[in-house]
Amino acid sequence: MAALNRFLIGLIAVLAIAAAVLSYLLFERRTEFRDRAGTLATTVVDMTRALDAESGTNVAKKVRFSAADKAAGVPESGELSWAEYHQDKPSGYQNFARNLKLTTDLAKSINEQRNFLAESIAQLGFDLEMPVDELNADDLKRADAPEVYARAAKQVSGQILTADIITAHNTFDNPEVVKPESFSGASLQGNRISLTMPPKSIVVLEVE
Repeated sequence: MAALNRFLIGLIAVLAIAAAVLSYLLFERRTEFRDRAGTLATTVVDMTRALDAESGTNVAKKVRFSAADKAAGVPESGELSWAEYHQDKPSGYQNFARNLKLTTDLAKSINEQRNFLAESIAQLGFDLEMPVDELNADDLKRADAPEVYARAAKQVSGQILTADIITAHNTFDNPEVVKPESFSGASLQGNRISLTMPPKSIVVLEVE
């Protein structure tokens, strides 16, 4: 009987140690999951803010998250927080999914606008008879090659048609009263063109 008691006590001690180790491992894993979820939520919010900037949609005000401050004892908060997720359980997490969908819908909308602008810019380049390799719609849609759409102009030149009086005109006797001349009143400032035009003039610029 004494041997049986010692065996049971030893078994109980082993089970207690195993339970303590298991509890610790579960706690560590739970902490990892919470930290991972917090990192993902923070990333979603940062992405939403970047997409929402100057878009007029105000999605960033509906998809929020503040990470917990363990040192100060402040829990995480916002629509993507654990508390909101837990409270949404009775609805099958529909509100939580709806908040995430706001970000995906915003991303889709911006993607569609990007494609539309790329097609429009490419068509404009075609109408202006620009080289095809300068403005290609497929290249303009790419996000991994910003140099394609951020290509800076190298130089600008032009011609001007003007005269001292607005009624000036050419005749058979004086065919060069009004004639095109070289124009140097335009300059490049980064991706912008600065232009100073005199009155009573028509200017044609060529950007390379």
